[in-house]
Amino acid sequence: MLSSDSPLPRPGRLAGILERSPRTTDTLVAASALVIAYLVETAPYHQIDVRLFIFAFVACAALPFRRSRPVATLCVVLVATCALVVVDRYPTWICLGIAVYSLAVFRSARSAAAVAAISIAVVVAAEIASARDSDIAMTLTAATVTATVTIALLLGIIRGSRIRYVAAVVDRSAQREQLAVIGERNRIAREMHDVVAHGLSVMVRLSDGADAVADADPERSREAVRQIGATGRACLADMRRLLGVLDDGVEASRAPQPTLGELEPLLETYRATGMPVTLRERGIRPTDPAVQLVVYRAVQESLTNALRYAVGARHVLVSLRFDDEEIEVDVTDDGNSDVPTTTVGTGHGLLGLRERAALYGGRVDAGPLEGSGWRTRMTIPRPEDDRS
Repeated sequence: MLSSDSPLPRPGRLAGILERSPRTTDTLVAASALVIAYLVETAPYHQIDVRLFIFAFVACAALPFRRSRPVATLCVVLVATCALVVVDRYPTWICLGIAVYSLAVFRSARSAAAVAAISIAVVVAAEIASARDSDIAMTLTAATVTATVTIALLLGIIRGSRIRYVAAVVDRSAQREQLAVIGERNRIAREMHDVVAHGLSVMVRLSDGADAVADADPERSREAVRQIGATGRACLADMRRLLGVLDDGVEASRAPQPTLGELEPLLETYRATGMPVTLRERGIRPTDPAVQLVVYRAVQESLTNALRYAVGARHVLVSLRFDDEEIEVDVTDDGNSDVPTTTVGTGHGLLGLRERAALYGGRVDAGPLEGSGWRTRMTIPRPEDDRS
């Protein structure tokens, strides 16, 4: 049996042509059945029976509709077959077999089995009602219709089960693709939040600082303004890269995601705002770029929150611990988070950080420290292939 991830077999060239023109294919099948009916019913008698021609034509004319209306097709074919039995002619069973097969393929196997049993009973009843054949002929008719309908039913159930299985696999593949798209958009939304929150928080703090020292220290004010420009350009570049992924008509930037090698420049942007940030690191850094990105974003989000809410902070400590089994990011500050502040935050930063950590089986704890200050702590298991 194929798994949901297995590639589906491609139909052959002839099968592909037939599948692309189902109505034409069914019309050719009906015409072939009509020719067979003529050879079986008319040729042996060396004459054309009008009743026979009409009943055989009706049975064959219903076959082109076997895909869209399989129940109606079977009913028409069954009536025509019974009429042939009543007029004392041995009918062609091919039309009845095709109708039963189609019902099993394009409807459920259970309904097809029930209708097939009814069809056998109706044909046998028509044979008995004609009351002109011997017991041997009636037995032969009953055996023939039973064998024909049973074989057609089994073939239809096999084919129908295969079609429904393939449809289920395709549907599941589409659902997985949809979930992947949603997951990718959520990832982009988290990245966008980190970029915008970090950039705007730093720019707001720098602009406040530049305004405060504009008269007393113009050079320092101009330096802060230059930092605002640099931060804004970096944010715009990151946003173009992220939005390029969403636009199929735009070539997305191939710039890599941030890694721990860019951690020190990140800290410098916060220090430029006057935040007293200290980095303490222990252990060997992970080599997995995805894990490095999670650590980088955790530090970025924690420092952005400290920049917004840690009023009067005199010390902000970023502690990174890279053990063989676990990675920990611990950011603490001694600011007063009870003082109301005006921020550009969305309130979803910690939620996004928790989602990042959860993807790697980790967790995030955040809350006030005793006395004053705030602590954000993220722990994730270290990947097994990155352990020493």
